[in-house]
Amino acid sequence: MTHMSHALFALRNPQDGFAYATVKGSAVDMYFKRQVELSTMYRIMESRNYLTAEEAISDLRTGIINAFIWDSGRLEYEAAQDCDLVTAGELFGRSSYGIALRKKDAWINPLSHAILSFHEKGFMELLDNKWIYANNEKQCADRSSSPATLGFDNMIGVFVLVVGGVVLGFFILVIEIVFKRQKERIERERAITRTAIVYWKRRAERRRQQLSVNFESENHEQQQNLQPNQNDGFSLDRMDHHISSNLC
Repeated sequence: MTHMSHALFALRNPQDGFAYATVKGSAVDMYFKRQVELSTMYRIMESRNYLTAEEAISDLRTGIINAFIWDSGRLEYEAAQDCDLVTAGELFGRSSYGIALRKKDAWINPLSHAILSFHEKGFMELLDNKWIYANNEKQCADRSSSPATLGFDNMIGVFVLVVGGVVLGFFILVIEIVFKRQKERIERERAITRTAIVYWKRRAERRRQQLSVNFESENHEQQQNLQPNQNDGFSLDRMDHHISSNLC
């Protein structure tokens, strides 16, 4: 909890004259003492710690200290009762309260289910509103009635960025589709060309083989025609012998 004029601060590196404290010997005091990374904060507030929370809150109202570190429920209650006080920062060192029962007690499951049901139905939030924030509606109506929100003027830059990203993404998608179709068309043309080349090469090879066979066949026939016929030679010899016999 801080005074309204000191709602934003850095506890780990406080400015000169910025004072904060907690209650001596409390769980919060022990938490800071055990945490090595919070040792600097502990040394700063160790000499300023109070004996009771009431004393610390009183000095916080008068400005003697600038911040008081304590249980979140108590701090929210005090801030709800005094509009000059406000809780700042996020919760840390979270701890819970529990109900002690004996092992295997018959009430363990019913109590657990009841507590879970209270959270789910919003009953715990109703208790907070009733006992912590109830009086705040009258005392701090201006502060609590209109919480800070972001309007369209604050978000227009985000909308422009989103719309611009969508439009840019659409154009990139169109370019990718056109490029892909062009690439596929070129690949199809190349495939058709390769198929045609293979087809005509095979056809030319078959034609060449056919011409070679025809050429060899014609050469063979010509060679056979050039050789003398043995039967014709035998007939001529008989004719010569017959003529010679007649002359004799």
